[in-house]
Amino acid sequence: MTLFEAAAASRGTGITYLSDSVEIFETYTELLGAARHHLGGLRKIGMEQGEPCLMQIGQLRVHIHAMWGCILGGIILVNVSIPSKYEVKSAVVQKLLGVLDNLDAKHVLASSDNAASLRRLLPQTSEGANTTVHDVSQLDVSSPAVCEPMIRAGDVLFYLLTSGSTGRSKCIPECHRAIVSHLRHSILHCNYKPSDVAMNWLPFDHVVPMLTYHLCDVYLARHSVQVPTAEIIADPLLWVRTLGHCKCTHSWSPNFGCKLVVTALEADPTCIGSLADLSSIKRLMNAGEQVTTAVCDSFLSMLHLHPSVMQPAFGMAEVCTCMTYNNKYDQSKAFINAKDSIVSNRLRLVDNTGVPAE
Repeated sequence: MTLFEAAAASRGTGITYLSDSVEIFETYTELLGAARHHLGGLRKIGMEQGEPCLMQIGQLRVHIHAMWGCILGGIILVNVSIPSKYEVKSAVVQKLLGVLDNLDAKHVLASSDNAASLRRLLPQTSEGANTTVHDVSQLDVSSPAVCEPMIRAGDVLFYLLTSGSTGRSKCIPECHRAIVSHLRHSILHCNYKPSDVAMNWLPFDHVVPMLTYHLCDVYLARHSVQVPTAEIIADPLLWVRTLGHCKCTHSWSPNFGCKLVVTALEADPTCIGSLADLSSIKRLMNAGEQVTTAVCDSFLSMLHLHPSVMQPAFGMAEVCTCMTYNNKYDQSKAFINAKDSIVSNRLRLVDNTGVPAE
């Protein structure tokens, strides 16, 4: 039995998709079924095991269905951020073109509006001249894949893109063995439980949503809440309200997300009293960019959260994601005073063996 099948056989847990105040709950059993049908559709358009597929799907639930169709079929995921406009001069488009070139990728799976724009753009570029853009809404998902391929521990599950701050983004292969090893270590160190409820609002081109707030959810068969990024950016306090409404125990944000909440509360302090009860929160990870003590402290104070809730973390694409966590923020208040935590966590670095370090 695979990890996904084990999650699907669990006690009815799954994902709550929340968008425009509408909630849709999907069990992992239902997600597994949708993934198998999507794999059937992907095979009908010629995608094969070991090939990279770039994702440009705007609808969160559809993205996850297609993503798991790829995973089940051994098709290598490449989550690339979606540009506001498909213009060659766009930095995000240049990132996408660079990935196509680096991987010699032949397939892009996109939502209808993105597919139309990409089909106009790519033939005009040398990187996209031999790439086929597939409209995910046109996939024939009427029947599931007849069989699923054998997946080996060393097979690549997805390519993670570096920021590109030193030039063209590099594609880091993340294999099944390393991912499972990371999940096991993070579960041990962060004390994640199947009974937890995790919330994510960041896009899947970032490694933390992909591993800690999705693959870890499936690994544990824990309840997940997924909210579109654009809705939180437009209304940062939606993050806070959702945490309370869904009784979430874990969530995360880069430092800027915490700052958005602080700014919103400073602009309208009267709304603090109307925010939902946050007593269910165990940990809020702050990762993905520089963590600042001032923002963390203001965020905790304005939401009346105990300092132990805050969890600064640091990671790199080359080791899957977070490789050290400060689980004692209430005592250290900053990374510079967390030397003992950092040293101890070095024992828990992903070792690509799938076996916890001694």
